[in-house]
Amino acid sequence: MNDPKRSHPTEEPGMNPRVIDESVKRIEDDMYFSSDSIKVRLARIEEKLENVVTKEDLEANMMGLKTELIAHTNSTFRWTIGLYMVGAGVLLTVLKLT
Repeated sequence: MNDPKRSHPTEEPGMNPRVIDESVKRIEDDMYFSSDSIKVRLARIEEKLENVVTKEDLEANMMGLKTELIAHTNSTFRWTIGLYMVGAGVLLTVLKLT
């Protein structure tokens, strides 16, 4: 009835050795016989690297933004002071006329 020799499963869990051998053969073929596919892959990687921002680019952009922010803040401050001075002049003129 029960065969004591067959108490364990015949295959261990994990990848089948045949599948591993096929994967290794495919990788070896890609590496040694298909230089075009490697060149195509490298070209794709290089295309993506052209669109990657470097640290220097980020620093330059941050410095540009900082300069624009300072210029805008100075301009806003000058306009605010100017408007207060004009308002104070108008208020003094109205007070002198009344």
